[in-house]
Amino acid sequence: MTAYNGRATKVEILKEAAAFCSKQGKQMIVQSSSAKPSTIGSSYAGAEVQFACK
Repeated sequence: MTAYNGRATKVEILKEAAAFCSKQGKQMIVQSSSAKPSTIGSSYAGAEVQFACK
């Protein structure tokens, strides 16, 4: 996914993680998350989410 807004990227990752856990009949538990905005001319936005399915 190409995005310029780190928060929007993080939201999409969280949706995918929740769907992944849901398919296993479990609930997603976020352990940590971060988002980084894009920098003009040097990088795209990014996000990292660590989660567990319980």
